[in-house]
Amino acid sequence: MAAREAFASRTTGHLTAMNKLLPISRLPPELMARIFMSYMNGNPHNSDNRCQVFSPWMWYAYRYIITQVCHDWREVALQNARLWAEIHDTSPAHVTEMLLRSKQAPLKIRQVHDHWHEDRDYVESYRRIFEEIHRIRDLELFLSRRTPQVFDGHQARSADCLQVLRLRTGFDQNDAYLLPFVSSLSAPHLQELDVESYSLPFFKMLLLPSLTSFAWSMCRVETTVPILLELLRDMPLLHNLILSSSLVSKAEEGLPKDVDNQVALRHLHYLEIECMAAPCADLLAHLSLPSEVKMHISVVSGRERGHGASLALSQSLKRVFSTINGIMSSQPLRVLQLEPYGSMIQFQGWTTVHPDETVIETVVTGLSLSDLSHLHLLDQPCDLPWRQTFQQLVNVTHLRVKGVGARGLTDGLRIQSKTKKPGMGACSTASGASGNLDACIPLFPRLECIRLERIRFYEAYSAPGADDFVEQFKLALKSRESAERKLRRLEIVNTINCMHDEVEFLSEVVEECTWDGEEELGSDEADLEYPYYYK
Repeated sequence: MAAREAFASRTTGHLTAMNKLLPISRLPPELMARIFMSYMNGNPHNSDNRCQVFSPWMWYAYRYIITQVCHDWREVALQNARLWAEIHDTSPAHVTEMLLRSKQAPLKIRQVHDHWHEDRDYVESYRRIFEEIHRIRDLELFLSRRTPQVFDGHQARSADCLQVLRLRTGFDQNDAYLLPFVSSLSAPHLQELDVESYSLPFFKMLLLPSLTSFAWSMCRVETTVPILLELLRDMPLLHNLILSSSLVSKAEEGLPKDVDNQVALRHLHYLEIECMAAPCADLLAHLSLPSEVKMHISVVSGRERGHGASLALSQSLKRVFSTINGIMSSQPLRVLQLEPYGSMIQFQGWTTVHPDETVIETVVTGLSLSDLSHLHLLDQPCDLPWRQTFQQLVNVTHLRVKGVGARGLTDGLRIQSKTKKPGMGACSTASGASGNLDACIPLFPRLECIRLERIRFYEAYSAPGADDFVEQFKLALKSRESAERKLRRLEIVNTINCMHDEVEFLSEVVEECTWDGEEELGSDEADLEYPYYYK
């Protein structure tokens, strides 16, 4: 036995000596520590990787396995406190080990399983974590009925290191769960606050002047715009502001715009708002924003339907657009994207409204679009009169159309010949929907490129007809060619009932035609499964 142990010891010694001859063994410990951190940040079980089902146990295994490769790697890993400073919700044993190995490094706490906060180990794990509250820099926390037990008997603690705080709640939502945590926390250097589902009065003590980012979402309790404005006034350093909650106006007619009541957010880079039209208009009207701010505004229509509701929505949208135009006066809008989400249409960066032609016209006419060069119309579910709706967009050079967004496109693009025909005057209107608009005047006169996505070229590929999209589209492009406005580039992507022959067919009337080569044939029944196809 002694001889065997001596032999094993000599073998281990030889292997260790051979390992030291490898190039990787000559790397300095500081560089190896950086490699380990990069390895951890890129592993498929990282909680920031939304494409994977996150498992905290596998997440820990990736860290532990580094220490089991060789003695040198283990020593480097154990000396690298940052490698153990990100702690996820698991057993108290894992938490304790990570706290010990992280030494005094700033901590990042992640609770990614909202059901785990009912586990029996929840209280013990988080009691150990909050004993180190003084060095927690980034904290994500699901609050539940067990949360008061975590802070039971604890006095107020100073979280001087805390910079990022995210608060979530489970299915048994209760604002009272937040009180024990907030009452025991002092975070004078908090910079980022993200609160989900909780009403404003329960966490407004965390809205500190030091905040640079504030996100508040999924709250069903109504909050008035004046209350929110008063709180925003005390956060002048905000760079990011995200509001997706139940905001209401003070009165139906909205707030009077008073310069003295303006809230200046001069450092704001990104603004995202999702609420009803009237409070959105009131909020924007009382915010003083820099012209370079990036806005993503979703104006949600109410449950009411009918002409009166549509008119009220349009009036509120005009107020929203008036404010946006004032903010963007020095940097005009150049790209507009329209895309539906369920029963809504999102005007990317501007508003989400009910798919009503009147409201769409309000958006196009309400925003200052004289400099618009790119228009994206994605799966628009309405039959828009293109010529009437977009006639002011004279500087559009790139048009992207997807799915049923192509409805009415061919009539809009067609330029009527000036030659008189029997029974018709020169330049008759393109369609009855266009009113008295001159069909000889081209829509998008500077148009250079059209991108077609997910368009149904033929109703049935085996039975093509003159009314199918590709036939009418070629006629429209040919009319523009005859009017000396030949399209420079046509891009065909992921279309239905489109083969090589159709691409050659359209190449005759454009300077350049590209196709992704996707060949997909759809039958008439496909309309039932894919209602967004062009018909």
